[in-house]
Amino acid sequence: MVGFFVDEKNSQQLPPGIPKWLRWLFPTRGNFLAAVANPRSWKLCWQFRRGFKKATRFPLFSIVLPERIPEIHLSDHRGFWLHGFPALMLTDTSFLRNPNYHQWTDTPDTLDYDRMAMVTLGVASAIRRISGCN
Repeated sequence: MVGFFVDEKNSQQLPPGIPKWLRWLFPTRGNFLAAVANPRSWKLCWQFRRGFKKATRFPLFSIVLPERIPEIHLSDHRGFWLHGFPALMLTDTSFLRNPNYHQWTDTPDTLDYDRMAMVTLGVASAIRRISGCN
């Protein structure tokens, strides 16, 4: 889920599991990619961020959150965490900003391909950094 972006203020909802005292940290516009890590994956998150930012100025919200927040488990990275491997969830936050998520209206014309290209450049650069090819 890395293709739906909205620039309007308050277009980004927060996961209900985020404690109130942390809410001020989160963006209010749905115009960013999120890189979410658990505490054991903090180094991977930092390396990813540095590599991503080397290639693009696209907004990246990277955060390390405790696993007790249920919404951070909603993707394929969870299996890696369960087996003790560092992993990230990269997301446009799906249902927290995209009204089309898992709906019949979730069609290719609702995606932002220019921004997806910037995300791809950033992710490729991050992978190069993490793999030591930078």
